[in-house]
Amino acid sequence: MADADEATNALIAKMLAEDEAYDDVYGIGYDEESEEEWGRKKKKKRGGGGKGGSGGSAKRRKPKEVDPNQEYTETGRKKRKDAGKARTAPRAWNEEEERLFREALRLYGRSWKECAAHVGTRDQRSFTSHAQKYFIKMCLQGKPLPRKVAESGEGYTLSGKPLDPNSAAARAYGFKPDTLDKLMEAGGLASGSIEVGGDGKLTSGLAEGGVGEGADELPVPTSAAAAAANKENLGGPNGETMPGVGREAKPKAKPRRRPKEEPALVEPVEPTEYAKNRPRRENAGKGGKATYQSYMSGGLNQIPCRDFTGVVGSVGTSSQPFFVEISDEAQLVADFHAHLSKYEVIGYLGGEWDPASRRLTIRRAFPCKGLEGTQQTDSCEMDPASEIEAKQKMDDWGLQVVGWYHSHPTFKPNPSEKDIENQENFQALFRDEGTKQEPFVGMIFSPYDVRLPDRESRRETFWVRKGAQGYGEVGPSPMRMRGNRKPIAGAVTEDTKACMRQLVEGNMIQGKVDLTELWRPFTRLNGTTPEGGPVTKLAKMRGALGAYLPETDDSEDFLDDIFKVIQGQKSWGADLGY
Repeated sequence: MADADEATNALIAKMLAEDEAYDDVYGIGYDEESEEEWGRKKKKKRGGGGKGGSGGSAKRRKPKEVDPNQEYTETGRKKRKDAGKARTAPRAWNEEEERLFREALRLYGRSWKECAAHVGTRDQRSFTSHAQKYFIKMCLQGKPLPRKVAESGEGYTLSGKPLDPNSAAARAYGFKPDTLDKLMEAGGLASGSIEVGGDGKLTSGLAEGGVGEGADELPVPTSAAAAAANKENLGGPNGETMPGVGREAKPKAKPRRRPKEEPALVEPVEPTEYAKNRPRRENAGKGGKATYQSYMSGGLNQIPCRDFTGVVGSVGTSSQPFFVEISDEAQLVADFHAHLSKYEVIGYLGGEWDPASRRLTIRRAFPCKGLEGTQQTDSCEMDPASEIEAKQKMDDWGLQVVGWYHSHPTFKPNPSEKDIENQENFQALFRDEGTKQEPFVGMIFSPYDVRLPDRESRRETFWVRKGAQGYGEVGPSPMRMRGNRKPIAGAVTEDTKACMRQLVEGNMIQGKVDLTELWRPFTRLNGTTPEGGPVTKLAKMRGALGAYLPETDDSEDFLDDIFKVIQGQKSWGADLGY
């Protein structure tokens, strides 16, 4: 038995030795404290490898490799290479760089890397910094963005988003604290039509109905709450019902009714400048024919012009009696004159009459001063002394009087009864007894009508035909004269520049326009839908004058020079950002 017990003890000792070897190999030790947790998952100890922890199993970060060529601060951070060195003073852009800068914008738009490469002497950061300042100046001075730039956004910013006039960049480059106040002033629309959002950015809005060509009056601006309510109730942005757009149509549903207190949301506003200055309604008869019958009445009813139907220059009541050619340089001066005054302006047109070819050529415009005390928004009389001076200038140029022009500041360029009577008198005065023709035309410019589709002014060239049997005309009728425009081939002549400077510097303009005022809260009309941001009268003028000029840097420089003259005259009181 003793031998058996010894054999048993030896076997047990051997088995225990094997267990200890197993524990050593796999690191499994016996822990009396964890005996009660046997069979359960042990909890992870906190701090064992986390930030500030002291766990032994946590992975420690490897120390960063020290660059022997790099300088470090006391805290171990890398020092900037230019630390402690005097920075190079910024270098002004020279004329050649400015030329390449504008050329790059026209070619590459907002592709800044390609733009900088095109300039060659500036990096991308320098180019974008210069571009932001350039865009803000363009906004202040009413210049449109280059077409390639506008493709990626019509905002005057590097990203193309709308410019925030309260941003540090805008304030640093010309936007002053009162810029928004000036935009809010009535300048063709009541101030309620412009809203400044919570982010300080300019937004524009029209009441329901929009502004269309056939509208007699502008819609009354409403408050933001009322506009939101109108859009909610009516469905469309312009007040039209829009079933099936974004929701199922419900033809049987009763239309919503506004609560009784809703009208209180509409803010009362004064009549707009257009409503105040607009003449009485246009006198149009049945079928679009003029029904003007009064003679020498001096009325202000507007008469829409009619079109000739026959061959130009042929004999016949239905035909335009002679050819007309109009120089764009003459129209440039007359349109500029019209933009400078809130009253009607007046002047003569000089040129030649060729009876053999029945051709009337208009070469130059000769602005005249209005008679003191007669200038209004709907009428104007020529000062006799100014008239004599204009005719003397025409004689010096070897030209004759072939027409006259005036303006309708804020309404359509249709001639009034008074305009028709004046035109009749002029035609009789300048009648060619040899050919029995009356080679004299009238032109009307409409610079600030808020219903214009874009910034280009509307013009009407007319001639008065005596009452024609078979056309339902009892009295004289204004007829639209078709003509060829003679474009400006190169730069504007020095004589034209001098004439425009005299308009600004002299005492000819009464009722000077504040060019920093708002013209309207949108840029253009797409049908009846307004598009784009607010437009000042300066931007309106620049767009109108640019329509006569070739798209060159010289044209832009020419307009800049003219506006600098305006800014330099204290009597205009205009800070245009130059």
